[in-house]
Amino acid sequence: MSRPAESVATIGSAQMLRPLFFLSGVAGLGYQIVWTKQFTAGLGHELPALLAVVSAFFGGLALGGWKLDRRLSRSASPRLAYAKLEGVIGGWAVVSALLIPLANQLALQLTGPQPAPLWQGFVAFAVPFLTLLPATAAMGATLPAMERWLRPFLPDRRCLATVYALNTAGAVAGTLLSAFVLMPGLGLRGSLFALAALNFLCAALAVFSKADAAPAAPARSVPLKDGVSDARLRLTLFVTGLLGIGFEIVGVRALSQVLENTLYTFAAALSVYLVGTALGAALYQRFGRGRPFTPLLGGLLGGLVTTCSLGLFLLSQTAKSFAWCRAHLPDEVWAVALAEMLAAATVFGLPTVFMGALFAHLTQASRRDDGGIGHAFAWNTLGGMLAGPIFGAMLLPVIGLKWTFISIAFGYLLLLPTWRNPRWPTGLPLLALTVMVGMKLQLITLPPGAKILEAREGRMTSVVVSTTPDGHRALRVNNRFQMGGTAAALAERRQAHLPLLLHPAPKRALFLGPGTGITLGAAGLHPGLVTDGVELLPEVIAMMRHFEPENEGPLPKPGVNVLAADARRFVRTTAASYDVIVADLFHPAQDGAGLLYTREHFEAVRQRLNPGGLFCQWLPLHQMDEPTLRLILRTFLGTFSQTRAFLLHFNVDIPVLGLVGSLEPMELSPDWLERRLSGTDLAPRMKAVGLDRTLNLLGCLVGGPKELEKFAGDAPLCTDNEPHVTFAAPRFAIQRQRPPQELLMNLLGRVHATPSDLLDRGGANSFTTNLTSFFAARDIYLKGLVAESEGHLSEAIDAYLESARRSLHFTPGYARCVGIVQMLAGTDRAAARQLYQRLEAAQPAQPLGRKLLAPLFEEAPEPEKAPKA
Repeated sequence: MSRPAESVATIGSAQMLRPLFFLSGVAGLGYQIVWTKQFTAGLGHELPALLAVVSAFFGGLALGGWKLDRRLSRSASPRLAYAKLEGVIGGWAVVSALLIPLANQLALQLTGPQPAPLWQGFVAFAVPFLTLLPATAAMGATLPAMERWLRPFLPDRRCLATVYALNTAGAVAGTLLSAFVLMPGLGLRGSLFALAALNFLCAALAVFSKADAAPAAPARSVPLKDGVSDARLRLTLFVTGLLGIGFEIVGVRALSQVLENTLYTFAAALSVYLVGTALGAALYQRFGRGRPFTPLLGGLLGGLVTTCSLGLFLLSQTAKSFAWCRAHLPDEVWAVALAEMLAAATVFGLPTVFMGALFAHLTQASRRDDGGIGHAFAWNTLGGMLAGPIFGAMLLPVIGLKWTFISIAFGYLLLLPTWRNPRWPTGLPLLALTVMVGMKLQLITLPPGAKILEAREGRMTSVVVSTTPDGHRALRVNNRFQMGGTAAALAERRQAHLPLLLHPAPKRALFLGPGTGITLGAAGLHPGLVTDGVELLPEVIAMMRHFEPENEGPLPKPGVNVLAADARRFVRTTAASYDVIVADLFHPAQDGAGLLYTREHFEAVRQRLNPGGLFCQWLPLHQMDEPTLRLILRTFLGTFSQTRAFLLHFNVDIPVLGLVGSLEPMELSPDWLERRLSGTDLAPRMKAVGLDRTLNLLGCLVGGPKELEKFAGDAPLCTDNEPHVTFAAPRFAIQRQRPPQELLMNLLGRVHATPSDLLDRGGANSFTTNLTSFFAARDIYLKGLVAESEGHLSEAIDAYLESARRSLHFTPGYARCVGIVQMLAGTDRAAARQLYQRLEAAQPAQPLGRKLLAPLFEEAPEPEKAPKA
């Protein structure tokens, strides 16, 4: 049977609008991601700032939906109204690309280095809200405009679910497109221009579209809300918006303890959340839009209580499922994103389907002839705006992940309309809640034999201090990221001492990211030095007590201050100036850490330095590849032309490089450290960490400015607008089979230190010769460590012997041979003796071997025979 011509035309017009609504969704979520990145670059990464930016976005949407709803409902041409909205969004997006940096500067002036949380939250909300308001208000009105435009083309005039599903499906594409394509390829500003082009395209298509006149299709008279009052409907819309976004915030926070926790992780999790809501709306359009309001409302709310409870149970299994996916998928960005999506689907999958259907059901029921969709959207979005402060800032730190999940499920339960006539929508959810209350949620994974000393669920992350059977303590953030511990106390102390010893007389120092406090406490040993430590997470500061006495605590103490603040914002706003600034090992792949390697941050650090001051940025070479290192080097050298690179210690398991930039040329004398330590109580402390001689200090040098500039090559600069490290580092972090020493050995093979890189022109010839030999012996020793780690012991021994032969003053190679001889003496005495002889021949001037090893090979005297009777 053929359809009437009018019906065919109606369907054709409606179908033509679908790509338009999809593209609008692409731009909308793309903007949210890009704008959030831009504002947090200036406002900081503390929780008040992060949540306030998102709330400001939602606030603009709510205001636009509320204020423009009636005007859109009365519009004679919803097509042109929609086109105007898309044009406003695109135009203001272009303006925002230039306006946001100025808004960030204003916000920094208003907040200062250590604002009160309420004031910081207010500024972080007000500045983005006002800056983005024209665009976000227009975005909030696009959903009512789309619904108003499409409504007349459908027989029953119920199209909200269709519009919402299409727009949300576009949001999924926008999320992935922004994170994986636009921002890495075009930068943040370029991404805004690209997204604005989509808005202009939507506006143009709407203007030239012929789908405008409403076909004469009578609407079916079907009750929309079964006598439910408008007040009850608004309350339900508000609370479901609050609970839905709260579930997203808590779910993403929980998944951060399991997944890789990069920029791509958030995009993957958010896309799954959006896919579920789009699918739910589509299913509602297909099966639910004609059903009685109240029974379906009860079923959807009951389903949400049940699936939220199920999501909590599945969350406890997410680590296993993610590990299984990672084991069976390659180490590619797309594969890791897929694994993260599958893991996120275990938590978000079913609940979000019910959320999408519930939103469509409630909003569709709110429509009136004189408006209603915009008002309903505004109530729902207003609830979403408050979800961040309520769940992220208040409930999570107080009651923890499990009970926050339970509170969300319980909130849905309270909204059920069927309490007086109980059916399955109340019985099954109550059973699910009961099971969930008795369940144990454990996301922390520990090494064998380790135990938890203390665990805190903070506003931004979870923080755990664990202890091993041998008594060592370690600090872990979000389960996966270790921020030091007592086992690495020697290295952490050297992170403070090495840069401080390069300055002739530091009086004030700043440490960014002190973590366990061991580095910060070591700085406090320097006489006359006042030290400030800036740590992002207050929970980490509270955990410092577990690392006493290694961190010279309790901290803070006189001369050593500990401040809770965002490092970037603190450096930009503090009035203090410093002789030495030291930045900790920031994992470049962690979301947000990449902004600590940008030109703007390095320039802000430079402005905080006193004349003669220096800045040391420690880099975890095992957590980055060569392109990422070249990016950081090129950016660092662009700010500090006088830059030297130093090794923190001589190992290949966790190699660490320090970039030390100074404002003036750095020249040290051969007796620099001996004079620096003379007559101080610091000398024995420096001997304990191997930095009591100038030769040992300068022997850590890897290269000077010319060699480093050659290695950096033509790598692009890393800026706030183009934070290349943010996008490049995760691609290496997912590589599980890359040896940790690879980048270190590549660097040493191409960058060669010479004494002239750091010694003054009057350096003694003998010292220069010894330092040159030290460099050569060091590099050969590191090659030996690589060979031993790969199971080539004989090759490693040859390298250790050659290292000992090259330099009397570089002793690790010699000491390693001594250890091997001692090990062999109990199993293969002949091999041990042979190695001992080779060691003596390689370095006869070193008496240590004879003292420790010669007694092993002395013939034991024969026992005296008893006299005959």
